[in-house]
Amino acid sequence: MKTKRLLGLLLLIQSITGFVACSDDEPQDKVKTVKMLISDKTGTYQPWGSDSPIDCMLVKEESESDYKTLDFQGITDFVYEKGYEYALWVEKRTLVDPPADGSSIVYKLIDVISKAKVEYEYTIKVDGPQQLADYYCYYGFQPHD
Repeated sequence: MKTKRLLGLLLLIQSITGFVACSDDEPQDKVKTVKMLISDKTGTYQPWGSDSPIDCMLVKEESESDYKTLDFQGITDFVYEKGYEYALWVEKRTLVDPPADGSSIVYKLIDVISKAKVEYEYTIKVDGPQQLADYYCYYGFQPHD
């Protein structure tokens, strides 16, 4: 009888130890869904060690006030078109162990909420005939009657 109790107690201790030993204590990437706004305008950034600036998107999370630069391939499954403003749902993954030559944050497209073409209209306001004549003379044009 003592042997059965001892064996049962040993099995219980072994089971508890095995269960606790299998717990997942390793740090995990932080993943959350965020609304991201993409500007119709582009920006530039200069990669570390490069002499040439590179064109890029201007992006911000909905809670941020300022746009930041992000490479055109910076959102997996998203294709940027210049001249359009976007609102996107993206998965934002903060990597626990980022690559030495890469970002610690990666984005993946979940859904395009909106895509809007932005068109600009430029006008030159002239107050009167004298300002128009000054403009023509400055640029070498001859006003005609």
